[in-house]
Amino acid sequence: MSQAQDEFDPPILTLPALVESLREMQLNVSEDDILHPTQRRVCHLYECLLRILVPWRVAEMDTFKSAFIAAREDKELRDDITNTAAVFAQMYTSKAPRRVLAEIGYHNFVMEDTLNPTPDRTSRVLCAIVNYAKFMQDAWKTFEPYAMGADEVLDEVERLKHENEQLANTLTEDEKEVVNEGPEVQRLKEETAALEATLRDLRDNSASVQRELTACKEERRALVDILVKTMNRLSERCKEMQETLAQVGKSYDALKQMAERMDIIKSDIDICLQEMHNVKEVMSKAARLEKDSLNWSEDEKKLRETILALKAKQDKIRRALSLLETKIAMAEEQRAKKREAYDLRLSKNTKELDQVYTEEANRKLLEPKLASIEALEKKVEELTLAHNNGMARLSQVFLDLERRCNDILKRGEKAMNNT
Repeated sequence: MSQAQDEFDPPILTLPALVESLREMQLNVSEDDILHPTQRRVCHLYECLLRILVPWRVAEMDTFKSAFIAAREDKELRDDITNTAAVFAQMYTSKAPRRVLAEIGYHNFVMEDTLNPTPDRTSRVLCAIVNYAKFMQDAWKTFEPYAMGADEVLDEVERLKHENEQLANTLTEDEKEVVNEGPEVQRLKEETAALEATLRDLRDNSASVQRELTACKEERRALVDILVKTMNRLSERCKEMQETLAQVGKSYDALKQMAERMDIIKSDIDICLQEMHNVKEVMSKAARLEKDSLNWSEDEKKLRETILALKAKQDKIRRALSLLETKIAMAEEQRAKKREAYDLRLSKNTKELDQVYTEEANRKLLEPKLASIEALEKKVEELTLAHNNGMARLSQVFLDLERRCNDILKRGEKAMNNT
């Protein structure tokens, strides 16, 4: 610490170290600039340092100069103003280091350091600026992660705001879509209900057809067994007929027996043909039922796909409706809270208003009585005044009477004394 309590003496750097530090700050400085400083060079150096440490001040000065010059169209005035602004800028540049160095704790800077700079004073000022710049650099290294983290948090906040706006827009669009698709949803529900009813009917018909098909298959197997047995019997009858034909010439009885057997065989053949016809009809019916069953299966599959698609769309709309209902519930909750507060205020105001109305009604009811009371009070005041006047007159009469009595007594006493 130096002489003043708030004055700071920065560490003095060697000349090469000072020049190296200034060059690290992107300043083209030589040792000769410090050993043999000039006013122009020192002012330029301080201005460069100002642009590095407090660029906003120089920017304000440049803006002032540009605006001040641009406001004049006359060439001579513009030249005069340019010269005046240049002088003012030089004064500003000469005084600005003093304010900056005072802010960083170096109060020993005077105007003489820019007008008539000396190597020692210039070196001290530059050491103070370099020390402050290094301090700022070290401080920035410490706070840079926090600043970057803050920037990331701000970016995240902006991103979340943007996402929130997008979600709000999406929600608004979904709400509009839900409102617009309300009739479509109702129509889809009705179509879905109708298709589900049709599907139930088809399932019932399919089950019935399946049962009938199973019964037909069992009946077909039974008829096939009967047909096999009949064919075996027919084969046996054919063998018997051949044997009988071989024995035709032997006897009449054998021929007659053969005719009887032929009738039996014919009857068996008719029975077999009838059974075969029945089997053919049953098999045709079974094939037709099986084909209808396949067609119903295809229709059922298409209906299921249609119903699944409708249910998927209905689920999507239901989710949108659920989200909308959640938003509406939150809004209703907030509205209920606001409504409750409003009702409380309204109840309070109503009570106060009722009280005012009651007071007003009572006042109106009491107005005749108040008028009567005021009239009575006025009459009482008049009577009181008359009473007071009467009492005053009576007192005066008593005083006069007392004075007369005293006079009479005095005269009587005087007369008695004289006798």
